[in-house]
Amino acid sequence: MVPKYAMGVWWSRWYDLNNYDIKKVVDDYESRSIPLDVFVLDMDWHTKDDWSGFTFDEHLFPFPADSMEYLNQKGLFVTMNLHDNSGVNDWDALFPQLRDYLGLDPKAPKVDFNLVNATVAYAVEDIVLGDLIQNKHVSFWWIDWQQGGSQGGMTGEKQNPTMWLAHLRCTDRHRVGDDTRGMVLARWGGLGHHRYQVGFSGDVKELTWANLAYQPYFSATAANVLFPSWSHDIEGSPDDLEMFTRWLQVGAFSGTMRSHERGMSAGDCADKPEASPAAWGPNSGKCAVVEPWNTGPNFFEANRRALQWRARLVPYIYTAHRQLFDTGVGLMQPLYYHYPNHDAAYRMTASQNAQYFFGNSIMVAPITEPAAGDNGDPTQSLASKEVWMPPGVWFDALTGELSTVTTAHPHTIRSRGYTLAEVPMWFKGGAVVPYVPLRSMPSLTGVASQQNRFLGFRVIPGGVGSDATSGLAYEDDGTTTAYLTGAFVETHCNVTVEGERTEVSIATRGNLHMLKGFPAARAYQLQFPNALPPRNVTIRTSTGSEAVPFVRFGAVASSRQVPPRSQWYYSFEEDEGLVVVVDLVDIATAATVVVSLSTAADPQTTAALHGGLFGTLIRAVYAHANQDVDRTNPDENSPGPAYLSQLSSVGVALEKLADPMSPTHAFGALVAKVPALLANATQELQGIKKPNGRVVYTLALLQ
Repeated sequence: MVPKYAMGVWWSRWYDLNNYDIKKVVDDYESRSIPLDVFVLDMDWHTKDDWSGFTFDEHLFPFPADSMEYLNQKGLFVTMNLHDNSGVNDWDALFPQLRDYLGLDPKAPKVDFNLVNATVAYAVEDIVLGDLIQNKHVSFWWIDWQQGGSQGGMTGEKQNPTMWLAHLRCTDRHRVGDDTRGMVLARWGGLGHHRYQVGFSGDVKELTWANLAYQPYFSATAANVLFPSWSHDIEGSPDDLEMFTRWLQVGAFSGTMRSHERGMSAGDCADKPEASPAAWGPNSGKCAVVEPWNTGPNFFEANRRALQWRARLVPYIYTAHRQLFDTGVGLMQPLYYHYPNHDAAYRMTASQNAQYFFGNSIMVAPITEPAAGDNGDPTQSLASKEVWMPPGVWFDALTGELSTVTTAHPHTIRSRGYTLAEVPMWFKGGAVVPYVPLRSMPSLTGVASQQNRFLGFRVIPGGVGSDATSGLAYEDDGTTTAYLTGAFVETHCNVTVEGERTEVSIATRGNLHMLKGFPAARAYQLQFPNALPPRNVTIRTSTGSEAVPFVRFGAVASSRQVPPRSQWYYSFEEDEGLVVVVDLVDIATAATVVVSLSTAADPQTTAALHGGLFGTLIRAVYAHANQDVDRTNPDENSPGPAYLSQLSSVGVALEKLADPMSPTHAFGALVAKVPALLANATQELQGIKKPNGRVVYTLALLQ
């Protein structure tokens, strides 16, 4: 298994970064609430005597161990680019020790790259790279350049340096008695290389939509040779920020999320846009963009949203990586793994129809083509996407719609328009998905590597018969090989529905005593999308039961912290939906906890919730905000009925009306008004005397 931190967000850039620059990058992520877990130093980290090098450039890092420890203190893990082919030369700091250990002539200028002489290969690992790992706080290596070929004494073809370097560096720590998991970021060494995750597909050649579309196809089909954990370059052209956003979204729902550019962010482009290399593709003309925030507010919000989805799903992603270790079936799965007898499961090609399973419970269909807007502004256009809906029950993460596709209609294709920030995504009905309660994290830096001291489970409606569903989160120490000897646990979340009563039990099973640093007690969060507000919530443990109180501003109480006590509240948020949230505080991990929710039957409101109510309300929020930009909301300067304003305020109003002390039918009564509000808001907008492109987009949102 790869370390848990590799599930998170990686950042790299080919820049001459120094000790202050790395602090600035971390602050850029941290201050903007963008998750970050792995800090990658491209090849400029070392001395500049050659393309290769194994010694920190002390012009940049006078105290390299101190700078790398700073990143470690922030919860980040460090990898650095290596080009082994040039060997270890006399300008490298530890060359004298290596030369003397190998008994070479004192005047020898270098130790050649050698993978067929174990003494030489291990000496480089122990003396040169060992110093960087043991004393300079480097976590693993990015093996670059020598792909295939016969360098290092290899015969070429099936015996090549890429495979052997990956093998050497993934197993070398075990040779010296270190139980830290070995990992490399390495180019493809051929079949069998799946043992040495994670794959680096090489520098992206052109910043084009075609190359963007190719990456999910590449990763999903690579799963067929047991290698779904690819790390692709994620960057964009400043002349097409829409493509950059869509590329980040693809990266967020892939094996490894790593921002990187191959030098296209500097050089001639900086001062001479017209001199930009043609290889960047037809949309380029300025330096490439790699920072998610360097895009303007609309694109930034969409970029951050994608990366936060990545961080939120780390427990789910890590559980899928355990499955990969056990079965060979990984995180990215072609649809035909689940539906082999349906022709439509094979419709994804290298250029279009990107659609795949992201783990066992989530189907993703990322946008890989530009929006077709008359005004050419992707923030004022919807991108159209056709998606095949396989047989089964599906929960639309963006609308809350719960739909069933029967085996009698296996060719269902659905088409919809998506905003810049939306990633088409469906959960299997009845799935229970583990997640990080991201809004409660004090910082999003280093979240992926942390023990789950606040663990969430999202209970998706639509289970078969609505009677029993379950899910689990796999957990171990995240960094060592102790899991091989049983040092891991599984936290199970089982859900039973009987009439208007839902019961959830959470239990952690396995060798808790073997897990170093595993919390003796922690908090849990349960989310119930599309659920009616419960009339009461109780919690039961071996010591007894108690009522869980409704807290109107429970989301505030749990903002950037674990709430001070157990609570429940109703929430309307774009990445969560209309959802009942239950926070359970200070629960012993060795115990079983049972949560019961009781509701009053309301078939009409339930039908509205399952029919896409959330999608209507969140699009109304977007529509209202869009018209506010140029002060053209229909009610902007008049005392009229203001239907769009009313509609856009319903979601938060439902948070208030979920209070058990509110009138019994108030929640349902407000929901019942939504269809009329939507129709009237649409008519209101259509009546604007001088409509512009903004109004056209707003109306499209409300469709």
